[in-house]
Amino acid sequence: MLQEPSRHQWVEFRVKVCLLPYMLLVDFAWKWLSVHFWISWIVIINAMLMTILEFFFIWTLWRRRQMSTLPKMFLWRMSNLLFFILLWPVLPQIYCDFEFYGGLFFSSILYIWVRKPFFKQAQQ
Repeated sequence: MLQEPSRHQWVEFRVKVCLLPYMLLVDFAWKWLSVHFWISWIVIINAMLMTILEFFFIWTLWRRRQMSTLPKMFLWRMSNLLFFILLWPVLPQIYCDFEFYGGLFFSSILYIWVRKPFFKQAQQ
């Protein structure tokens, strides 16, 4: 039987969702480390990389005084996500599996490769 989360657990969950969303993934993967060792480590490393990349992205926006563009980018990403969620049941299973595992294993590498010019420009 599952118990209702305590008030402390709700507060901790909400803080992690707002400030460190990838920390929830790390917590989950850490608990599954004994079951899926390599995949859990890939998820943990990917979450750490994405946290660092998002920090640099927000820092660069803050330094350039472009934080006002953040809500627009967020809404654009959420509309794309909603579109993909609506299409998910219609797509063939092989495409869904490829998309999921490709994103899991290669997203951080691709993100660094695509954003490399952005980070070089941010350092100047």
